[in-house]
Amino acid sequence: HEQYRSYRQECLSSYLPEDRRRDGYKRLLDALSWKYQVDYQVFIPSGLPDEGKLPRNTIIGDTFVETVDTSLSLHTATGPNSGFTWTEVEGGVSVIAATDRVENVSGSVFANRADSDLSTDDHYAQCTVIMVVSTTRHGPAARFAAAANTMYSYRLREATTRHELFSISAGTRTSIGTEDVTPAVDGDTGRIEVDGSTVRALQNGTQRISVTNTAITGNLRCGLEGTAFGFNRSVWDNFEAADLAVVDPYPEAFYRKEKINSLTRM
Repeated sequence: HEQYRSYRQECLSSYLPEDRRRDGYKRLLDALSWKYQVDYQVFIPSGLPDEGKLPRNTIIGDTFVETVDTSLSLHTATGPNSGFTWTEVEGGVSVIAATDRVENVSGSVFANRADSDLSTDDHYAQCTVIMVVSTTRHGPAARFAAAANTMYSYRLREATTRHELFSISAGTRTSIGTEDVTPAVDGDTGRIEVDGSTVRALQNGTQRISVTNTAITGNLRCGLEGTAFGFNRSVWDNFEAADLAVVDPYPEAFYRKEKINSLTRM
């Protein structure tokens, strides 16, 4: 209890309200609750308020099931870890009822944000890509800003420049890595991982690109991104995003305080 009290005080005194580390003590409650399989309130010492807990890690997903063709912005995510909504940040896409997939319906460049925060900005996003024509280029996006057209994205393609990573800032796209050896095929899973300053692109679990880039940090959302010449050519399915690592049930500060208290008791 006293270790939790001290860790809470350190979080509140060390970090500004907009810094997610300020809520570290709430994530610790969830981690402890999970570790010991008891209610998180057990770990709140007398005299401190119950401020709730936050998830030690988060996973979201969408299988894009609809009974009629529906604009993605009007769709509520279906399948495991769903229930969130989407924002069509750039271009127009719809969930097609006949296939339960997302297809482009207007514009030539697309950016779609899943409006559900993950727990950290070290996370992955992945989706199935359907290759309608060889010029189709699309895939998942990570570190997507909650209120801007800013993200990292991974595009897969059958033809030239088969794998490409982008840093996108306020809609301006900058290529940060390419691989032109292995073609993408219909039904591939494209996955983008961002861990610290490392950005990776994986095709069916095999790394195609790994670069270091520090342009985008702090964003907790993910999504879908791409470009196509002609309608119904960028097609996405089976979206998933999650944190890369579970929050440690005992953060470094917690270890440090426990060590100090143990020495004091000796």
